[in-house]
Parts: sequence; C-alpha cells; structure tokens
Amino acid sequence: MTLNANILPDFTSPQGRASAKFLTQWNARFATCFGTPLLSMQGRLLMLVAERVSMPQSEAERCLPIAHRTFYNMLSDLKDAKLLIVETDITDGRLRRLRLGETFGPKSGDP
Repeated sequence: MTLNANILPDFTSPQGRASAKFLTQWNARFATCFGTPLLSMQGRLLMLVAERVSMPQSEAERCLPIAHRTFYNMLSDLKDAKLLIVETDITDGRLRRLRLGETFGPKSGDP
C-alpha cells in the first residue's frame, strides 16, 4: 500500500518530525482534558518513532501504556503493513531499533 503524498508529510524530514511531535503533544493534551486520547496505540507508536527518527524497541514499549503481549502483536501488525521496520542496532547487536517504513518517506539512518 502506498500513501498519497498529499495526505501525510514526509515524517523522516525535519518538518515531518516536528509534525509528529506536535501530534503527540496534542494527543496528550486532548487525553488530559477529555480523558481519552484520539490517536490509537498504533498511531501513538508511529508518531513517537517519527519524532525520534529511530528508537530502541524497549523504549517504545515503555512509552505506551499497554501489555507486553499487546505491544508485540501491534508491532507485528505494523511490520506486516510495512509501516514500521525493526532493525538490529549497529553499535549493540543485542538491541532492536524501530524506524518508520518507506511508506512515510525515504530511509533515514540512526541518529
């Protein structure tokens, strides 16, 4: 599935990362005011990864208030949809890093 470029910014660009950060902050404020977030857990994970370009899988799991098994089921679904990519960290082969799939823009390296 390819997204229409007019719908989403290139979340791998500086402007796209700023948009992701804005959406994440806006979602948190909405949840505080109304007791429920607007972004799904999948959306929240995608925006977190977009905001940071690349992040450790374990850190992403800690950022979301969901069960361990639920996180990995969600991660599997996002990988199958080619929205997220899980890579081995180049400096520490024991770690896994998440980055956005090519659907959101060109590949960007780890920070």
